[in-house]
This record gives sequence, structure tokens and C-alpha cells, in this order.
Amino acid sequence: MHCSIGQPIAESATATRTGPLVATIPDGFGRRLREERERLGFSQAALAAAGGVQRLAQSLYEKERSAPTIRYLSGISTVGIDLRYILFSQSLEARSLTPSEVDGIELRAFDALDRFLAQRPESHFDAAQKFAMFQVLRANLTQEAMER
Repeated sequence: MHCSIGQPIAESATATRTGPLVATIPDGFGRRLREERERLGFSQAALAAAGGVQRLAQSLYEKERSAPTIRYLSGISTVGIDLRYILFSQSLEARSLTPSEVDGIELRAFDALDRFLAQRPESHFDAAQKFAMFQVLRANLTQEAMER
């Protein structure tokens, strides 16, 4: 099994999903990604192009045989893919939060992103990548808040 994010992984029929990709690809991610692609009327090739990858990569993501990159997630979010749904299996139409709860969540997400970037001064992330990371952090914190 190859565990680099964004790279295909080879699994035998008896292999189990262990290691870093378990946290990277949530169960059902591929099915939800395909559902979102079909809901918006995109072909695999069209959504792949929006995410900056080839159609083969899109197919591997939908089969959960490869983990998507932040750049890919950022790209597909700009064409309407609900990242919260594909990553956390929770629709945007779920329980409403108060404006102050949303503000607190967004502040915590921004602080977490700021700490993450400060720990990696040698890394360069463009605005789209930073925004995608913020969206993932915000979605995770929102899910936690809604489960309370």
C-alpha cells in the first residue's frame, strides 16, 4: 500500500485499510463524491478538470483508491461540491447554528489554520489552498458543534 496523499494505493483482496489513508479517506467518501458530481451534472472528466486532475484520478477518488489533495478539494468546492457532505457525511441543510456559534467556529478554524501555517514557514500555500483548509477545519468544527 502506498500512503502518499494524492497517490493511488494498491490493495490486495485481503489487505485492510490501515495507516494514514484511513484518516485521509473517510468511509463513504467516494460514494458521496460521486453523488455530488452527479447531482451537479458533471462528468468525471469535467469535475476532474475543476479539481486540476485527470479523469483517472477522479475515478480513483470515487473508488476510494487514492486520496485527494487540498488543491483538488479547493477546486471542486468552487464549482459547488459540498465539501462538508463529502468529507463528513453531513449536508449543509443540517441543524442551524446561531450566528454567534458560527462566528466562534470560524474564529477557531481560522486560529487552527494560522497555527498550522506558522508551524510550516517553509511551505507555500496559495489562497485557494488556504481557503480549502479553512473550509475543512470549519466543517469539522461545525460537525462537532452540531453533535453536541
